[in-house]
Amino acid sequence: MTNNPMEVQEHKPILQEIDYLKVFRILWSRWYWIAGSVVVAIIIAYVFLWYTPKTYSAQGSLKFDEKKNEISELLKGQYIYDKSNSLEAESFVIKSRALILSAINHIDYQVFFYVQGRIRTTEIYPNKPFDVEVMNIDSANFNGGPFEIQRIGTKLKITYLENQTEVSKEYPYNQVINLKGNNIIVHATSSNDESSYEFKINRKEDLLSRFLANLSTREVTKGSNIMAIAVLDQNPIFASDAVNAVLKAYVEFDTDERSQSATQIIQFINQQLGILQNDVNQSQNDLQNYKKSKSILDPGTSAEEKQKKLTNLSDQLMHNRLESILFNQVEDQILKNENAVLVNYNLDGSIEPLLNVLINQLNLQIKEKFAKSDQYNENSKVIQDINLQIKNTKEAIARNIKQQKERNKKTEIFLTQEVQKVTTELQAIPDIETNFSVLTRNFNINDKVYSFLSEKKLEAEISRAAVLPGSSIVNLAQPSFNVITPQSGKLYTSAIILGLSFGMGLIIIVRLANPYIFDKEAVESVTSKPIIGVVRKFPGKIDRNNKQVLSISKPKSIFAESIRSVRTNLSFLAGEKDSHVICITSEIAGEGKSFLTVNLASTLAMIDKKIIVVAADLRKSKLHKTFDKDNNKGLSTYLSNQHRLDQVIQKTEIENLDFIPAGPNPPNPSELIYSPRMTQIIKELSSKYDFVIIDTAPVGLVSDSIPIIRQADINLFVIRSGVSRFTAATIPERLSREYHLNNVVIVLNAFSDDALYSRYYSSNYAGNYNNNYYYSDYSGYYGSGYFEDDVPKWYEFNKKMKIKKNKNKD
Repeated sequence: MTNNPMEVQEHKPILQEIDYLKVFRILWSRWYWIAGSVVVAIIIAYVFLWYTPKTYSAQGSLKFDEKKNEISELLKGQYIYDKSNSLEAESFVIKSRALILSAINHIDYQVFFYVQGRIRTTEIYPNKPFDVEVMNIDSANFNGGPFEIQRIGTKLKITYLENQTEVSKEYPYNQVINLKGNNIIVHATSSNDESSYEFKINRKEDLLSRFLANLSTREVTKGSNIMAIAVLDQNPIFASDAVNAVLKAYVEFDTDERSQSATQIIQFINQQLGILQNDVNQSQNDLQNYKKSKSILDPGTSAEEKQKKLTNLSDQLMHNRLESILFNQVEDQILKNENAVLVNYNLDGSIEPLLNVLINQLNLQIKEKFAKSDQYNENSKVIQDINLQIKNTKEAIARNIKQQKERNKKTEIFLTQEVQKVTTELQAIPDIETNFSVLTRNFNINDKVYSFLSEKKLEAEISRAAVLPGSSIVNLAQPSFNVITPQSGKLYTSAIILGLSFGMGLIIIVRLANPYIFDKEAVESVTSKPIIGVVRKFPGKIDRNNKQVLSISKPKSIFAESIRSVRTNLSFLAGEKDSHVICITSEIAGEGKSFLTVNLASTLAMIDKKIIVVAADLRKSKLHKTFDKDNNKGLSTYLSNQHRLDQVIQKTEIENLDFIPAGPNPPNPSELIYSPRMTQIIKELSSKYDFVIIDTAPVGLVSDSIPIIRQADINLFVIRSGVSRFTAATIPERLSREYHLNNVVIVLNAFSDDALYSRYYSSNYAGNYNNNYYYSDYSGYYGSGYFEDDVPKWYEFNKKMKIKKNKNKD
């Protein structure tokens, strides 16, 4: 034959590209999965919002600066602890345990009241429906409740659990009540509220974790000296009160810290003044008594120069001794103080600058340890490193003080020697003048030292009075009722997005997990063999023996038209032959080869073609049940020489359609199919009928069909949508290659146009092979009016509902 339709022309390269419309159709095919996922996600979000307590935020701001006034400028900050505020360092101080405990003192924390709800108990701070005064608590075995309280006439009813047993008692107002070791007094009020409330007795330690867990600090803008302090809490009023309490506590702490150095200096000077007071009084009394006893008003001037020199030397000696005393004091405070009290000292600039630097460095190290003590324990490496630094600094201070003391000691020896020398020179002066000079000198020295210390005390007191905090409150926190978490809008948006993602992900997973073929594009992606038809799924339920199919019960259905399309292409494939042998097979049972055989034979008989159907599946044929024929004789008895051909051919109810049943199951079906009589029967039938349609055994399970496939004019391989796996589409290619066949074609059976499993790309495959065949999958033609079943079920349902409604109106 010069023009064989089975001969494939030059293959064009297959081009595939994503078809976004098909992607949308895939997702839309299971829109109810997506909608269901979104609804479930929204319900979960709603339940979450219902059960999750709302969290609110309150925020205040604190400014760090060095405030100075005229007095502090005048004294040049000698007794004021100067520091450079680091927001990061101060944040540790703000979050320290000591400062938070101090902040709790600024709120009314001892008794909190609660209202019981259906879901949870709600705190009503700062409201207090009862005036409860806490007298004392049992610190050893503290149990703060909760206690349920209610007004009952002129008394109170308090209920609580004790040893898993509910205890309920009535108490009078204004009397001491003992609740689990806690003594309280409930004062009478004018309220008549008889609702039931709960209350808890709190210690400061009970609120410590609530503060610390929800307290945060941040720099308002980069490089600024303003810190924002925020607290998150389920009670917006408590959150604002907590922020304000922390702000006030920090300002107080900062003020106390800055005045601590001046206070220490005042205490030291008071100690020294107490010692010198007696010496000054004694020297003054001695001088006055000597004047009276000797009846002198003023000594001569003979020893004036030596006396001045002696006085000057004595002043230097006393000043040197005072420095030694001060060095001892500093050494005692720094090296023997286990509590690490801050030290700041200045003596008219006489202290060596290095010692001042070391003392300031020690102050900073002690502050750093204080800031980090709440974050790290005493055994942590950070604290141990700081302790080592403090130890090294103290040792350096000790060495410096030792050097200073050694220098003072040498100076004292020198001055003492000079004093002795001048004193010896004065011995030549008359005793009265000498004694008077000594007494005057002693008085002047004591008086100068006392005046000097008094002056320093006054300066320290002025400095302490002039201390201003290094921080100030910029904005106090105000209660904010804007919910921080959970935010319903964002939660619902996230729920919708997650629902959409889950629904679409479920569709993708189902598609990826699908091992079956559903549409012709899936077949085309696996094999190059042509598809001559796509048979639609039969409209309605098929009985067990497919009897109603024989009559083509719905000739105007899309299903019937798809069968006719296969018939048309088979006629084209057969060409101009007088008789055509069509072998119908599949990979496994249940793919519809017998179903297609019956329907194809029926439609061919309707165009006045003589058709015979041969049930060649000698192992498990059921075609005789479809035609309602006897299976006692058939192909198996013919091949085994038990009957003649005319004895096994049976007429059917359909005109022009004959049938040869499979016959009884033989013990050697494969051998019978391979026998020469099988070839003979095919030749005889080809001479008598226009089409010989042979229904064979599944080629993927047994080899019985191979001899028939090799003799057939057309081999029709059936792939069933949703049943056949992808491996089934490779069998036609393999058969053609192994047996050198060019007459194998494919029919996709039971196609239901399920977009979920359709391809998401478009290709030019049809331009390569299928341009010689006419067929359609008949999808997307609802409402055209050409088919009986081209109206969607939902449309029919709406139509019936409208008719029923009109009848009710009538």
